[in-house]
Amino acid sequence: DRVRYLADGSIEFLGRLDTQVKLRGYRIEPGEIEAALTQQGQVRDAVVVVREDCGGDRRLVAYVVSQAPALDVAALRAALKRQLPDYMIPAAFVELAALPLTPNGKIDRKALPAPARVNGASGLERAAPQDNIARHLVRIWEILLKRDAVGMSDNFFDLGGNSLLAVQLMDQIEKSFQRRLPLDSLWFRGGTVETLAAQIRDEYRSGPNPELVAMKSGSRQPLFVIHTMGGNLFHYYELSRHLDADQPVYGLQARGVFGTGQPDRSVEAIAAHCLQSMRAAQPVGPYLIAGFSSGGVVAYEMAQQLNAAGEQVALLALLDTYAPQATKAKPLIKEFTGLLQGRSSLRQLQERAYFAVLHTMGLDRWRKLDTVGEAHRWAHWSYRPGPYAQPVELFVAEQSAARASIDGLGWSRWLLGGARTHQLPGSHGDLVKPPVVENLAALLQARIDAVCPARP
Repeated sequence: DRVRYLADGSIEFLGRLDTQVKLRGYRIEPGEIEAALTQQGQVRDAVVVVREDCGGDRRLVAYVVSQAPALDVAALRAALKRQLPDYMIPAAFVELAALPLTPNGKIDRKALPAPARVNGASGLERAAPQDNIARHLVRIWEILLKRDAVGMSDNFFDLGGNSLLAVQLMDQIEKSFQRRLPLDSLWFRGGTVETLAAQIRDEYRSGPNPELVAMKSGSRQPLFVIHTMGGNLFHYYELSRHLDADQPVYGLQARGVFGTGQPDRSVEAIAAHCLQSMRAAQPVGPYLIAGFSSGGVVAYEMAQQLNAAGEQVALLALLDTYAPQATKAKPLIKEFTGLLQGRSSLRQLQERAYFAVLHTMGLDRWRKLDTVGEAHRWAHWSYRPGPYAQPVELFVAEQSAARASIDGLGWSRWLLGGARTHQLPGSHGDLVKPPVVENLAALLQARIDAVCPARP
């Protein structure tokens, strides 16, 4: 330890003369990890540091100069596990052509780049998630572990997970699925998306399908956010986190997403079941409702049904939501054009064609729809909104601004009470991701505060 005496006789700690670090309660010598790395045949040189790039998450990162054409991270991690305890295994490996040096020839640790968002640990072909439980788990892992792709059989800790992230993972699972799994599931049951998904399915066999998801607690008037097409709520995790600390948020899940219930085949039915879930948390209005993308269409129909029942809607927020198209030919032509341009598939075009024919003949109810996604697509294709007399808050991405200025993303003809438009930078998907989501949360919270001020 390097210290100095101050004038009053106290001692100020200035740091260490060596590179020892303390991480999650363990004292670690990075040099010991570096020595283990350079013993591996594929490694020419290595340096290990502790980084804190975002979110207060401190982790070990290994920078490696490889002797092989490509670094085999999975083999390297396995070799280190045979020599070192788990807390000394780097969370990320970065391959460099050469280690950066200072003018006097020492390793320049300040010049080491931040690890990029990377794929799973193995680099092997991965099986795609087979159901909504697995798809939701994969998305939660990608957010927590800051990875672009997670495989069904990737181990949580091999991807950089640690005990603190494990607790956050179980919290997110409880919020999303209304099921609390034992923390030791990650250590003793394989620690993969596949094994956790199986546990959750087992839990659902003995319990009801959760359609009301408490995403954030607080004492203020709650905000209800509506699932997007197929029954996804993960678009709202970042948004809820950046709203006021005391702003409660509930997610309204679709029937049949995780449980055994049959999915609804019309937007009116989807909205009616969302209202049932909402009233379980808040029996009477005024209500605060928001929907992103296709979730905004369901939010709009919910507001229609609430008004018809004499309930008050204090806030209806549509987050970059386009109104359903009024003609059946346009979507089919658009799908065909997308196929020619490589943006669509023959399967999508066929499904659109089936819908166009059967819906025109009034026979679409006889079409067998096997998944929640299929049922919701047909529901949205057949929905036609009615006029709405209350004001609406319309949040649009910069990419949608030109269309919004013409006809309010197709809503203008229906919004008799008008719309207040808020423009944000970026594309449709950017709206619910950092850093744009922080701006969205600030604007949305301002509108909530305007209609439902916080109690003094």
